[in-house]
Amino acid sequence: MISPVSYRIGKEINIDDIELKLYKDDAFFNSKIEDSHLWKVLNGNDADYIDYYKGWYWWALVERDIKRFKELAINFKYLEGDFKNSYITLEKDGDKYLTIDGDHRVTILKYMGVKKILCEII
Repeated sequence: MISPVSYRIGKEINIDDIELKLYKDDAFFNSKIEDSHLWKVLNGNDADYIDYYKGWYWWALVERDIKRFKELAINFKYLEGDFKNSYITLEKDGDKYLTIDGDHRVTILKYMGVKKILCEII
């Protein structure tokens, strides 16, 4: 029997309590947003992003993704327009929250200086 997932949409979370749940080399690992390849690319260091995706994508696709991510960060609007219900999804892990969906979005929001965000918690 599968038990139902309990969740809460629209819970306000302090962005500093969120860590990214990333996957590399066949394993999940947690990363502070500021230590991630996503944060570094927004701060002008593409090398970690390229290394993170090495083996997953052909080089041209990685370059394209970097460009698109940087463009998204320029005019990003969270929970607006067609994406008004596209919450960042987190899971509670002790005293912090881990991303299930929304690594790029939460990184952009932190880069923009946002302190609290509405999320879906599962």
